[in-house]
Amino acid sequence: MEIEKKELKGSRVEFKISIEWGVVKESLKDAYDGMEKYARTSGFRKGKVPRAILEARFLKEAQDRAIEALIEKTAKETLNKEKIKPLTGPWVADVNFKMESPLSFKIMMEVVPVFSLPNYNEIKISPKKIKIDDKEIEKHLDIFRKERAELKEKEGRVKKGNIAVVDLVSYPVSGKPIEHPGLYIEIGESSFPEKLEDELIGLCKGDEKEFEVEMPENTNDETLAGKKVKFKVNVLNVKERILPKRDDDFAKKVGDFKNLKELKIRIKDNLTKIEEEKERESLKTQMIDELLKRTQFDVPESLVIDEHKEMFQTLLYNLERKNVSFERFLSLENKTKEEFHKGLKDEAEKKVKTLLILQKIADTENINVSDDEYEDWVKKNFSPDAIEDALSSKSIREDLRIEKTLNFLIKK
Repeated sequence: MEIEKKELKGSRVEFKISIEWGVVKESLKDAYDGMEKYARTSGFRKGKVPRAILEARFLKEAQDRAIEALIEKTAKETLNKEKIKPLTGPWVADVNFKMESPLSFKIMMEVVPVFSLPNYNEIKISPKKIKIDDKEIEKHLDIFRKERAELKEKEGRVKKGNIAVVDLVSYPVSGKPIEHPGLYIEIGESSFPEKLEDELIGLCKGDEKEFEVEMPENTNDETLAGKKVKFKVNVLNVKERILPKRDDDFAKKVGDFKNLKELKIRIKDNLTKIEEEKERESLKTQMIDELLKRTQFDVPESLVIDEHKEMFQTLLYNLERKNVSFERFLSLENKTKEEFHKGLKDEAEKKVKTLLILQKIADTENINVSDDEYEDWVKKNFSPDAIEDALSSKSIREDLRIEKTLNFLIKK
């Protein structure tokens, strides 16, 4: 038997195999032996057909059985000898057989790519110094005050900063009017299109008004986006926020704080933790970019296809929850379907390549997640009814190992 190995693009391997006639002949004999037990033909009972007649009438079936058995046996032996575990395949191609001649064929498969890791100990990344200034603390303190403000009815006209309580009816270009009763619209907060908010300024309780607003192109509702839409509004009430004083009493109402100074310290600590987490993510991105830049290999196409499919399904699920169609999403992104899928495939390829690199580093550095470590993490990150499934998930555990590997690299 002759075997010729060839490495192809896309992390594929091809074996060209030739098996001498003597081996094929023996496999053909085994095929006939197996067929003798059930073969039947006119004038003979099952299992009693003479060998000469059997070979004459069932030649094609015997050849197919013999070739299939040889290919299966040879492919298995070749993979074992080469210590290959295919990602996909093996596929058989170019089968060539004639009686009293060698059998030749090819088997091809997709494999985990073999590549050399860069010297990741030499990679340098730049951490940013985290500093929370007083201005940022005061900004978040005002958010607390706003959340705990008293909404008080006011006399007079709606102005910026006020809350207009309205019954609103929108009239799409096509379709029935849509009623929005009891809306709270805070003027200047941009929770509604700015032009719509502007139309409310100057109105008083009990006022009614009809107006048209050209809706922004990025409006999620595609029946309204970019169109001039008619609205009818009835002002039910006008309210203003009465903010609590910035003092020790306010701090005590917010939580278990002795005074305003202690509340500010807690705000600073929380903001620091948030910025530290952002910085960790930034460092991970820097590390991944450096690893990708320094490591070259072909990414298996099947893994990219699977990742692309999963990413696309996740996007569709999220769009459905927001009641946004995929066509509307493309319009907002200003992309064609082809441009979007090309970009998504590039992103999927980057994710797969990153995973393969980090898995190899984890294997090299013997980085693993112990049972206790994994159980503790699952209990902290999953609800009680989801813990059992999470504990048995190999993919979640592998994700944690990859995260541990990235943290290892950043610490170094």
